[in-house]
Amino acid sequence: MWKKQFRTAPIVTLLCIVCFSVSNSGYAQGSHKAYYTGPLEFSYPKMSYFPPLSMGMPFDVLIGYVYLDSIFRTVPISVMDSAIGDYRVPNSGAIGYSDTLRKLAKYLYEIDDYDPIRFSQYTHLNAPGTRYPSGGPLYVSKNIFGAITSKFPDTMRTALLCMSDYIAHVKVTGLLNMLDPDSLIPARSAVKVTCNVLDLIKGQVIPGCIPDTLYSSRKAKSATLFGSPSCLQFEYRLDWPRINHGDLTTNEDSTYVINGHPWIQADSEYIVYLSIQSLGYDSISSYCTIKPRITTESKMGSMYPVVGGIVLDPYDEMGFGMGLTADDYKSKLRARIYSLLHP
Repeated sequence: MWKKQFRTAPIVTLLCIVCFSVSNSGYAQGSHKAYYTGPLEFSYPKMSYFPPLSMGMPFDVLIGYVYLDSIFRTVPISVMDSAIGDYRVPNSGAIGYSDTLRKLAKYLYEIDDYDPIRFSQYTHLNAPGTRYPSGGPLYVSKNIFGAITSKFPDTMRTALLCMSDYIAHVKVTGLLNMLDPDSLIPARSAVKVTCNVLDLIKGQVIPGCIPDTLYSSRKAKSATLFGSPSCLQFEYRLDWPRINHGDLTTNEDSTYVINGHPWIQADSEYIVYLSIQSLGYDSISSYCTIKPRITTESKMGSMYPVVGGIVLDPYDEMGFGMGLTADDYKSKLRARIYSLLHP
């Protein structure tokens, strides 16, 4: 029954797009703001209507939001796994992923690529007792991402594409090092990275870069402006463990300090896969930072150096092959994205 509802609900819902935007205007996200002491924090007006539709959206993005919101509203968590469940590959008997899950992966990528900030605010909504019986997009989206991670048989490569809010070829122009004053955080050696974007592959809306001179420990800020796609900032921690399923050999560095040098170097190029991390919200704003999208399959922290025009991926984590030029790597990456969007 639920699989049939997955297919039909978006058609009915599309007829009520205007009703969606108006009827949700009174739902609030509540008030819960994390106390964050890291080097990079963005703030935006809190989202007040759900799903976050606008008439200027590309049609596929609009349909994607309607499709996801239909699922968030109508499919209980208790049956989510069966609704997007497995199927047996013809002639082999192997367990594969369903057409529903492939379609979800496509829509998740498209709507995130269109505006990662809007998508992050929406998927971090926790709204039990309102229009979302399962607790809202926060819980259901985690379940969907978990299914993509576990059921696509490609060592989390599809999951990395879907769960990264930004994928870009960048050149580092600035580094700000600091010790996070929160002594309860295990990884406190923080670095804010400022980059010029050489090639933006995913994530068409980027927060405006914040000058290092404006950094302070948790002072009130005005809303972050949207930036041009030429500047991108993220943060990472030097003392994060850099381990792949515990098989890191003893002669390798186990953190993001390599032979005494930080992983990210000024005036150097990287291919990065980044995610928006929600820092909560208060009565008027939502807050976030941007960090590498590190999976358990990555020893490179999803931050691949480009040295002499060659992408350094010594473990072939994305399956493109080793020793590729940046152009060849990005060509293979875009081909994989194309196959994801055209299942």
